Amino acid sequence: MYLLDPFVKVTNNIKYLGLSTYHEINDKNEFTVLPSTVIYLLSGKKHRFVVENNSQILGEKTTNPESTIANTKWAFILSWLWGEVLKAKENEELKVWADLGGGNDNISELGIGQQYRAAKTIEITPEQDDVWLGSFHRMEVFSTRPNKGLFFHFVVIDKPKIYLAYFDKQSIKPEVKNFTINDGYYSYGQVIKFYVATHMLPMKIGEQYSEKYGKVDTETSFENLEFEIELTDESHNPLLEEPILKGKLVDYSPIVKEAEGYTRISSGTANIQYEFPIFIDTKWKDNIHNKKDKTKAYSVTIKIINTKTKKEYPFTPNMNQIRRVADNKKDFDDIEVSPIFMVKYESMDTILSQMEDKKSNMIQYIGDIDYNNKESNPCAYSKITINNGEKDFEIFNEYKLSGKEIKDSTQGIIDIVCGDKETKDIKITAKFLPSKDDAEEHVRTDKNGFKCQMILNDGKPHNGIYDVFKMNWVVGQWVPSQDPALFAEHYMKMIGLGNKPSFFHPSNGSSSPKLEWNKSDQEAKGIESPNKNEYQNVSVAGIQGLAEETDYTISEAEDSITLKLKYNYNKSYDDKILNYLYGEQEYLTKGFFDENFKNIWVIRYLLKWVKNERISQTYFVPVTTCRYLNQIAQIRAYPDMKWVINFNYNIETPLYYKATTPLVEHYSSFNEGKINTSNNNKRKEILDKKISNGLQHYVGRKTTFGLYVECEVSGEDEVFKLGNEFGEKYREMCAPLFFLVESLDNTLGISDAEEENRRLLNAPSTKKGLLGRLSALPMSFELNPPSLGLGVGIGYSTSQNGNITYEVDARIKADPIIGAKVTLDILALGSKLKPWGAIVDALDIASWLINFCSAGKIEIDYKVEVRFTAEIKLVGKKTKEETKTEPAEYESEAKFTYNLADRNLDFHGGIQGKILGEIEISTSVKIKANIKDAQGKPAEEPKNITELSIGVKASSSVSLTCPFKLNKEGKLDLDLEFSGVKLEIWFKAGLNMDEEDSEEPDKIVPLIPKVNFKKSIEF
Repeated sequence: MYLLDPFVKVTNNIKYLGLSTYHEINDKNEFTVLPSTVIYLLSGKKHRFVVENNSQILGEKTTNPESTIANTKWAFILSWLWGEVLKAKENEELKVWADLGGGNDNISELGIGQQYRAAKTIEITPEQDDVWLGSFHRMEVFSTRPNKGLFFHFVVIDKPKIYLAYFDKQSIKPEVKNFTINDGYYSYGQVIKFYVATHMLPMKIGEQYSEKYGKVDTETSFENLEFEIELTDESHNPLLEEPILKGKLVDYSPIVKEAEGYTRISSGTANIQYEFPIFIDTKWKDNIHNKKDKTKAYSVTIKIINTKTKKEYPFTPNMNQIRRVADNKKDFDDIEVSPIFMVKYESMDTILSQMEDKKSNMIQYIGDIDYNNKESNPCAYSKITINNGEKDFEIFNEYKLSGKEIKDSTQGIIDIVCGDKETKDIKITAKFLPSKDDAEEHVRTDKNGFKCQMILNDGKPHNGIYDVFKMNWVVGQWVPSQDPALFAEHYMKMIGLGNKPSFFHPSNGSSSPKLEWNKSDQEAKGIESPNKNEYQNVSVAGIQGLAEETDYTISEAEDSITLKLKYNYNKSYDDKILNYLYGEQEYLTKGFFDENFKNIWVIRYLLKWVKNERISQTYFVPVTTCRYLNQIAQIRAYPDMKWVINFNYNIETPLYYKATTPLVEHYSSFNEGKINTSNNNKRKEILDKKISNGLQHYVGRKTTFGLYVECEVSGEDEVFKLGNEFGEKYREMCAPLFFLVESLDNTLGISDAEEENRRLLNAPSTKKGLLGRLSALPMSFELNPPSLGLGVGIGYSTSQNGNITYEVDARIKADPIIGAKVTLDILALGSKLKPWGAIVDALDIASWLINFCSAGKIEIDYKVEVRFTAEIKLVGKKTKEETKTEPAEYESEAKFTYNLADRNLDFHGGIQGKILGEIEISTSVKIKANIKDAQGKPAEEPKNITELSIGVKASSSVSLTCPFKLNKEGKLDLDLEFSGVKLEIWFKAGLNMDEEDSEEPDKIVPLIPKVNFKKSIEF
């Protein structure tokens, strides 16, 4: 409660005497005051209450009414403290009553003493900035004894506004030479609270007051109220363009949450307290906080907006002290607060390291004792489970073991793997079991009617699930086994020296056995930690950088808390990384870091992994009731990153190419020169392939080679990759990998393919057979090489028991493993037939003349081919089942993962064979021109500026897919697909055509429908 100077004025001037008690507003009688009513006093107006000669108030036996009225006693107090003053001892004076100048007689009841005023009237003239604004008060009007005469409630109202906003006062050491964990400064990555109090935001008031006061501004509900908080410097100059926090106002009030509904709050409360979590974002560190400044002062501004009316209620924090009712509820305390908060500059590595140290210290302070025996306090839960999104892990169960021995595994930790882009939901649930085999019930606390002994709860009963999952202030528990002094004392006792320590179990009082050296920690249950004062202003959520609604939600209905966890990466780079990369690893300094420089932060985690340094981040939730205090559910987060080695090796030239004699003879009759005709282009293509294949034994095959080392981080695209030219530059380092080519040669007999082909064609037994007949046709045969890719990664994963381990993730791609292609040239075949040969020759002469006369600016191309292609490739997991219109789909890579702890291998892959037949007829005309660049220099090669093409293709294929994994019935599923026959037609015409223009057909006509077969083979 925010209080300063009193605003009440008392006078002896009686203006009205009659049969009733009146409330005057600006000297005008407006209301009759009845016992126990609530009266709203509008600021800026004079309010006077008049007591009159009335037997209902003074009593029928009053002998001197005039004297009694003149000495009427007025005393008021905050309404919510009424229950406390009823407990006051006789003649005890409580300083929570308003100081009205003092009376002559001492009032021995209700702690009033002389804190009253004797007068015939009392006048109250509040202003809009009065500190009592919005507080409900109980006014006692009596002659001799309070609580025996008239009483009523009043509250001062003004208009909707924010009237208070502040941060906790930091306890900063006067001189900072070296920052420490407890130096009083906040750290980046920490969450602190911003406290805000509003007046009439929202609040409903009766219509009768509008009649007396005129129009009174109000906000009647939370429905359209939202807020925005902006970051500023200490002079309140904005530092960022966007708010650092915004949302629905109703979500940030502890009072509203406790009310379990907003009707009672909005109609019966003038002031509402809000708590906003302010995350001290590490992004501010280098964008706003200059490294040369050891500390930085921040502040905020807040505004509440009605999104419907657009009305805004802004406020700028400006106060350093507030007054509130003391914890003993007998007096007031002046509390120092601050409009700013101070943050120290540290490296990101230090910030994250100190955050983990702070978490560890708080876990020690909370004090999770190891329970061996079942307790019996009525305020209780029986079991705690943690769900990691896939499985429940039971970490506590008072019925789990036989007899009174209980399962307490809260000293253990559940491990998870996550990144910083998507959250990992962890749900912690507490439940009560009446007996071992009974159904689960809600946790038992004072809120649902079970006696609470208020153990380790700051003298308050556990009131619902927010007091079970302690994410705010928590009272720590002393754990004897963590106290070296106690162990020393035990040791001295064992050798006959020292004294016994004496601590008492609070649930059993003085009958509890004394805590001796051979007793368990459970004997010290409920003893407050000696470090309590150090943690009074520290919240469990704040020290972990967690904010309610954003990072966790608590469900009263499910008795659970759900953490939305991320792994906080240190994405800065420092001398430690640069020294390693540029010093210890000199061969890595040759320029390829340019594109990776901003992402070399991942090296830090590789170094930590190699050097076995701490890499995990801890999160925890205290779970407490009187029966089992301060049990801790702990979760460790590890980074979701894998270090991967990718290798690919592609042979660009065919392993074997053969063009039949008729095909070669047909195209050898055309002049090479510079004239680009369709026949000349085809001849060059055949010749180039023959030469390339012939020279492979001498100069090697034309290959592409890739070796990549990369770090895959969840949510990031290509965070860190060493590759591109790396493989080519260091081919000699990877010479052993070329055994793949030799292996293919030896295994498949590719080196001997040409010789074997010649032998078969020349053998007498085959000269009139199929091979002999085929050799007479103008056709070509290609044996296509493998296209291989292999990636092996290792990263963190969790085992079935929830512990961290490593997982190997491998991906294998072979598309194809091997392939072959036969092409029959119909034009070349037609040239041997009359009259088709003359037509083919005429076509080529025409294309030659056009190209020649246009100086190479016009090209005509045409072809009529029959092609057969066969290939075998590796496929991955089936991603889509076949339908009547669409074939089944498979991942392009076979994959397997191996969990080292569970020894579990999960493999998805198979082999697919496909035969494709195509008939294509097409022709095209291209017009080219020499294009100049921006400097007026002509390009080396002419570019297409106009193109006209038309074509038709009929195709059909058959594929067979066989997975390597048996189905659930232990059988092997084979997928056989006949694609049907389809006709594709395309037409293309345009200016400035791109060489990369899509070759998608304009129309597809199914001639024969597709057919799918599925067969399971039993072994």
